[in-house]
Amino acid sequence: MDDYMMNELKYLARNGSLTAALFLKDHYKDKDVDMEYRYTCYSALAGDLNSAIELYSSDMKVMRAFVDDCTVDDLLRFNEISIEHIESHGDKMFAFGHDKDWKGYRGESNEGYIHPKDAGFCCVFDPHYENPAFIIRRFHPELAEEYPRKDYKQEKDVVEFKYTLMSMEPASIFESTDNSIACRFWRAMFRYLGIGVERDGERALREMLELSESGDEYAANAVAFLVGYQPESFRQRYPMYSDKDLRRIEQSLSYRMDDPRRFYYKVADRNLIQDSIEWMILSLITGIDSYGFTSIEDKMNDEGGYDDDIICTHRDRESEIRPPTFVFKPSGYSMGWYKYVWRSPEQNENLSVGEILRLWRLCVEHILWGKEMPNGTTKEILELPIDTVPVPNNLKERVESVCDDAMCNYPGLSRRTSFITFDEDSDDYNEKRAKKLLEV
Repeated sequence: MDDYMMNELKYLARNGSLTAALFLKDHYKDKDVDMEYRYTCYSALAGDLNSAIELYSSDMKVMRAFVDDCTVDDLLRFNEISIEHIESHGDKMFAFGHDKDWKGYRGESNEGYIHPKDAGFCCVFDPHYENPAFIIRRFHPELAEEYPRKDYKQEKDVVEFKYTLMSMEPASIFESTDNSIACRFWRAMFRYLGIGVERDGERALREMLELSESGDEYAANAVAFLVGYQPESFRQRYPMYSDKDLRRIEQSLSYRMDDPRRFYYKVADRNLIQDSIEWMILSLITGIDSYGFTSIEDKMNDEGGYDDDIICTHRDRESEIRPPTFVFKPSGYSMGWYKYVWRSPEQNENLSVGEILRLWRLCVEHILWGKEMPNGTTKEILELPIDTVPVPNNLKERVESVCDDAMCNYPGLSRRTSFITFDEDSDDYNEKRAKKLLEV
């Protein structure tokens, strides 16, 4: 069979032809496991009972999307966004673009930083899937009792597992028999941080590298964190206020004369901040929850926020006069958010994404390892060295590859949603076409 006919059958299979899907399923059997699975899914979605039962019996999901079959149109029809190009990333699709009113900003007007609108946005699309039991019921409702719904166990992700750790003794994570990705991630991170175990940066790097190569996004970001990788996305920052900007703000917010946050700057990329390894660790060791309250009683201020020699958090009371919700004491740098962490984030000094993360990293090193934190300007403090793990020569190529693909490289992860590459064959046109091609 020539390439033209194979490509035509692949197109027909993903567009609802049962004949094409079954042919390709059989074609790839015992030759290519991934392709056989793909066309087993497409066959089940097109109504083949045997394929649906195979997936059900094997405890496998029915995938409705595969990256090799995805086009810009597949993403656009489910999401009204301006996509300029797409890239595959494992089993996910990344869609890149800019705001519709984007006209470009001159880099020199922002002192060498990247304007967030120039950086654009990136949306992540996960493949949509269905439970095989639902497929069986859809085409054969009489079999519902014979094939009851199965619940697919979802691994608790790294961030969720962090809240479990808040109530655990640190050493217990190393005594646990839990070998989930989340638990293995935090074992490696605790090994680097020296929490509940002796510090071992190289071993932590090796463990995190293995996790990242198996597809875990948080582990890839952690590898970048451990080695001090600085992606271009960290250079995002809005320009400094001009005199005209200050006059405009003063006029428009004249009714908030007593608000200390009137002239705060916007944070360039909320998502890179809230999903960062730095915040994940800092919020864990300070017990700070999504509202800024802490679970550590001896560090708790009158409002329930965290308070030590370098950090103080306040509750955002939604009043007209809003004190900073996060204060870095050595320099007076402060941040604000609305109600809960990272909703409408703002700051009294115009720091880039990378500078904010570096400041938090220094806080982590001070709290855990007693790193000296002198009083001074934020700029001076940001010049302090940070701890990183030296990369052994035999790991350099793998580390570079992981860092280049890590999620921290991608700006504006504004949302995650699912995509579909399978279409129903509503008028049997594709089925008739497949039968004609195969002379069935």
